[in-house]
Amino acid sequence: MCMLARKRKVMKHSRHTIICSCGHVGVVNKSQNDQPYRKHWESYALEDLEGKSNFTEEGNSSWEKVFEKLRPVCPKCGASLSPAQLT
Repeated sequence: MCMLARKRKVMKHSRHTIICSCGHVGVVNKSQNDQPYRKHWESYALEDLEGKSNFTEEGNSSWEKVFEKLRPVCPKCGASLSPAQLT
């Protein structure tokens, strides 16, 4: 295995759609470290939503905790969003 391949970070990225009751669609982007023998972490960021810009935590995080930290709000109607609105 070449040295470059060993140094490359292995991360997973996923997008989770949130639909507000007013019809506005936003996204919670999730990145996580999947590199073997390294500390696991997850990072979350909002897209097309208002609230705290990002949240990172070592280990796994529940959607309830992610929403508590990010406090996503619909930019169209101002409603607070919850994990129940993930699709």
